[in-house]
Amino acid sequence: MRETDTIARLGGDEFGVLPAEATNLASAAAVAWTIEQTCQPPFVVNHAVVHVSASIGIAMCPEHGTTTAELLHRADAAMYVAKRSGCGHAVFDARQETETARRLGLLADLRRCVERGELVLHYQPKIELQTREITGVEALVRWQHPVLGLLAPDRFLSEVERTELIEPLTRGVLSEALHQQRAWRDQGLDLTMAVNISDHSLRARSNLVETVAELADLWGTPPGYLTLELTEGALIGADAAETLSRLHDMGPRMSIDDYGTGCSSLVHLQRLPVDEIKIDRSFVTGLTAASDDEVIVRSTIELAHSLGLTVVAEGVEDAKVLGMLARHKCDAAQGFHVGRAYPADELTRWLVNSPYRARAVAGSPATTPSTSLGRALRSSVGV
Repeated sequence: MRETDTIARLGGDEFGVLPAEATNLASAAAVAWTIEQTCQPPFVVNHAVVHVSASIGIAMCPEHGTTTAELLHRADAAMYVAKRSGCGHAVFDARQETETARRLGLLADLRRCVERGELVLHYQPKIELQTREITGVEALVRWQHPVLGLLAPDRFLSEVERTELIEPLTRGVLSEALHQQRAWRDQGLDLTMAVNISDHSLRARSNLVETVAELADLWGTPPGYLTLELTEGALIGADAAETLSRLHDMGPRMSIDDYGTGCSSLVHLQRLPVDEIKIDRSFVTGLTAASDDEVIVRSTIELAHSLGLTVVAEGVEDAKVLGMLARHKCDAAQGFHVGRAYPADELTRWLVNSPYRARAVAGSPATTPSTSLGRALRSSVGV
């Protein structure tokens, strides 16, 4: 900075800058660019090389505020936009403030949604390709907001993961999913249950291992009938290996979700106790149209099988793709062509009339509409 500029440490790693004579947006952006360029070269701190990047928010007077508090608040809002986008610096926009207020309001509601029972689960069926049996489901969380209606996870889950709310939410989802799995087993349906687990739940201070052990015991979940789905990024954390090993030793299967879109590494597949990979829908959806996708999918299946892993394809939307996956020896598939995600009671009705047979618990008849189990299910759900 120049001698005529003012700079202050606001707290933590945040600084406020008041550039002298920066009276228009172009000159303010030039100052921001200078700061960004200055931070790019590595710094040597205690004989270690440190890389630092800056995220800068710009607010102008009087366009964005006329008081110190207004300008600082709006520069801060713009800074978070720059940080999320990775673009270095951003200029305040009134829409950012509206979005910030929406996020804060949603976060306040989130703190009450678990205790109010507003979180609901939908279940998407998964079929085994060689037998064409429905062998399991994936639990997908939704928020039945009292004002905004049914919200998909992309509307709120990222906010949860930034707070301590992730632990009660994870516990609630796991408990409801295993409770429902037990209800289906009592009806004769032999379905595995897959639940998505946040990266944050693998940290050292997380109680995930204890939670899974307690809930699996509470609902009588057989070993191997619970699958915990994790992103590739979650496997990189320093605490992930130990937490995954402890979980795996208890019986749940470990699955890498959206495989191929993150930090894919053979080292992770070999070193960590992983049982399954799920090929991301971006490779599966265009399988018949793009030869490159077919090569990637076929190679991924062969690689996984050589390592003793099972493979699930996500995003299957037509019969041709399903047929190609079967020919390439993919183990299982899910997607709109197989079945959408339904609330538990709707999925139970769908299972009765599905073109695919649901796997039955040993000693129970197959779950087709003509069987006694099918008749029992139709009666229990009011079909």
